[in-house]
Parts: sequence; C-alpha cells; structure tokens
Amino acid sequence: MFEKINKLIDRIGVYLLALGAVILNISLAFDNVVWGDEAYSQMAIIDCDFYGIFERVYYWDSHPPLYYYYLRIFADIFGYNTVVYHIASLVPFVIGIVLAVTLIKKHLGAIPAVFFIIVSGFSASCSEYNLEIRMYSLVFMFTLLCAYCAYMIIKEGGKLSYFILMTLFGVLSAYTHYYGLAVCGLIIFFAGFVNFAGNKNKKAFFKWFLTTVIYIVVYIPWLFVLYFQTQAELGNSWMTEPDAFDRILNFITGGENLRPVMLTFVIVMTIVILIKESGLATIKKGEEKVSFYLALHKPSRKNWSCELKGILFFYVVIALLLGFGYGVSYLFHPILTYRYTYVLIPLVLFIFMLCMKRLIEYNFNLRAKYIIVYVMLLATLIISLFDFKYFRSLSKTQDIETKKVLDIVGTPNEDAVLVSNGVKHLAWSVLKYYYPNEVTTENPNKLGKEPSEIWAFIGDTFDNDVLNDMKKMGYKHEAYMNMWLGKYAINLYHFYRE
Repeated sequence: MFEKINKLIDRIGVYLLALGAVILNISLAFDNVVWGDEAYSQMAIIDCDFYGIFERVYYWDSHPPLYYYYLRIFADIFGYNTVVYHIASLVPFVIGIVLAVTLIKKHLGAIPAVFFIIVSGFSASCSEYNLEIRMYSLVFMFTLLCAYCAYMIIKEGGKLSYFILMTLFGVLSAYTHYYGLAVCGLIIFFAGFVNFAGNKNKKAFFKWFLTTVIYIVVYIPWLFVLYFQTQAELGNSWMTEPDAFDRILNFITGGENLRPVMLTFVIVMTIVILIKESGLATIKKGEEKVSFYLALHKPSRKNWSCELKGILFFYVVIALLLGFGYGVSYLFHPILTYRYTYVLIPLVLFIFMLCMKRLIEYNFNLRAKYIIVYVMLLATLIISLFDFKYFRSLSKTQDIETKKVLDIVGTPNEDAVLVSNGVKHLAWSVLKYYYPNEVTTENPNKLGKEPSEIWAFIGDTFDNDVLNDMKKMGYKHEAYMNMWLGKYAINLYHFYRE
C-alpha cells in the first residue's frame, strides 16, 4: 500500500499539488490593496528613468536596486497597475515551485518536494509575502538557488559549475535585499570551507578563496552605498527595537500555527540523525522486533551523510545570521524585523526536507515510518490551507473595502488636498499610490489655504473644534466611519463647498 501511495505522489501528486499552489496564489493577485512599503515600490519606479530609480533608492531606501529594476522592466512590458506588480512577485514564486518538481524532487525525493510546495505555497508566512509588491519572493528564489548549489557542493564534492552558480545566485540575492547579502555570503563562505575541509587540496582551496573574493568584489560598488544608507538608518527611529526571537521563529517556520509541527519535527529528527550517524546509537531489525542500542564510545563524523552535513550547515547559517542581526541591533541600532528573515525560510525548508529524506531512507519498520511521514504531510497541508484561506479572506475583504473608499472619493478635484494623520504610512506613500493630489498631515482647518474640497483619511475622529472651524470657513462635510484603504483602517471625511 505504501509503495502505491508513494508512486502516486511521485508520478501525479506532486505535480497536481504544484499546479494547485500556483493557481491559488494567482487568485491572490487580483486586488488593489497595498501597504506603505508596497506603495513605495511603485513610487520608486514610476515617472523616472533607470538612473532616476538609482537616485531614489540611493537616497530613500536601505535595500539594493535589483528588485526595482526588475519591477520597472516588468511594468514597462505589462503595464503599471497593482495586478501587474503582484504578478511580478508571483513569477519568482512559480520558478520556486518548478524547482521543487524538478531539482528538489530529483535530489531529495517527491515527498520532501511536496512539503516544500505546501509550506512555500500555502503557509501563513509565504501566503503573505509571495505576491507582496516588494523584493521578498525574488530574494527567496535567489537564496533557494544559492542554497541548492551549496548543498550539491556538500553532496557531490565541489563541482566548479556549482561554485559558479552559487556565487552568481548569491550576488543576485545580495543586490536584491541586504539580508540576502548576509545569508548568501555565509552560504558561499562556509560551502567553500566545508568542501576544502573534506578535500584538503589546492583546487578546493582555490574554489573557496576565489568564490568568496568574487562575491565581495562584485558587491563592493554597492557596499559603499550600503554603508552610507546604514549611517542614515541609524538616525531613523522607525524601528525602536528588534522583533522578538519568538516572533521570528514563528515566521521562519511558516507561521504560528505551523511552527509546532515543523519545529518539533526538525529538532527531533536532527537529534536522531546526529546520534545515529555519529555512532552513538544503532537500530537493528530482528525477526520479531526492532532493537535500539546506545553506544558509549567516542562519537565519529566519518559516517555522517551528506544530508546531515547539509542540515548542520544550514543551522549554522541561520544561527549566524540571527546572531548578526541581534548583535547589530543591540550594539548599534535595531535592524532586525521579522519580514527581513524571509530569506531564512528556504534554509529552514532545506533542513525540513533533508530530515524527511533521511527518515524515509532509514531502515526500520515500514508502517511506522510512513505513518509518521503521512501524518506530518497531512498536518502540514491542513494547517497551511487554513492559513492560506484566512489570508485570502482577509485580502478579499480589504480589497472590497478599499474599492468602497475609492468609489466614494472618485476623482478628487485638481486642487483637492488629502489629509492624513494618525495612520502610519498613509501620508508618505499609500495616498500617493492611489491619488495624484497634494497630501498633508495638517488638520483641514490648519492648511493655510482653502481648496475646493478636502478629503481626510484619519485614524481617529475630528473633534468639534475642527468641524466648527471648517463650518465657519464655508465647508460642509460628510463622514464615513470604519472604512478601509489598502491595509489600513480609517475614518473618511469629505469637506466641500456647494
């Protein structure tokens, strides 16, 4: 029975699941909902040439420019609207799914590939960021490819082609997100080190040295920009403290609901694999029962599988990246927010898939082994689908509510002023995304001029003093309470003269 199920998953199941993941994620693309950073992405590419994009990113963003050039080219081809921007982020996600049913399936197996598709396609963390109008899906793809090449170096002994591709994808990741720079830098350095430690010859050292140097040299032109941006960022108070480790742990393991399943499995399996392959325990199958023996001799690394080496390799990279982020945050200035750790999800998934591969390969009770596998598979699928359903429902509600606001406001008069206060991100980006009018955070009675109409998008309500002032100035008003624009709850006021 288990063989039939496995063949079904291998021949049909993994492809149907991949197709379903792509279709369901496409369904998320057709909305007009943005938040502050997404609106900034559009502001960075619109009405400017390629040098203009560089200037905007240089002066106003701490992230590298590759994503913005990618988004600009995509929008030039397909149009400047929210759906196109979402689809630009969908493309790297789809490439990741294709990699799952090809390379991951080939080298790790169909069942690990299924887990990759489920988590990357439906989990709470990935549902939210797969189609976001930011660089997260793009850096996810580049980091995944860089990590894959590193694993193949560990597995196959360091082919030159893998070093070249690993460095290429690492550089692309670095120019997409500065946490991509840190993660892929660690991957490239330690992959070369592991290969050299295993071979101890000049060729291995040359590959290690050359890829590390190339990675640094190619990034140097932007390294100076990053330094100056970091200096500016140190004076920026938007992040007052780094996100708690517990929140980041939830995020990189697929979300709060999925975390117990993923984290428990990878911790238990890592310990089991490490004990078994270090010679501290043996499992023997007799005619009637399975016997488990503990050994007291000194542990050895000589029987470590490439999967265990990969598992420990990715643990080290994750730990160093988080250590770096928290170290800088506590010594200098907070730089670690949970969404930046999106680059770690491919590594967590690699650990998960490698643990699953070893579990399937271990020679013990077939029924018990596959009961564990299928229970994990079913639990991960159910939790992830519920998370996806919740996010899709939330996005749909936000889209409906945003349309109501856009319909009420319509096309404001040319001299209309938009007022926003008390709602983070609206004034500097979101209102500029939806409307071309002047935006201010001043109360409507303090503008210093009297436009034909004023639209106020605020988080609270205006007190009677403001409303009376506006009445004295000859304005009437209409109020629309408990509205929603983009991803922000607002109260909407319209001041006008008849």
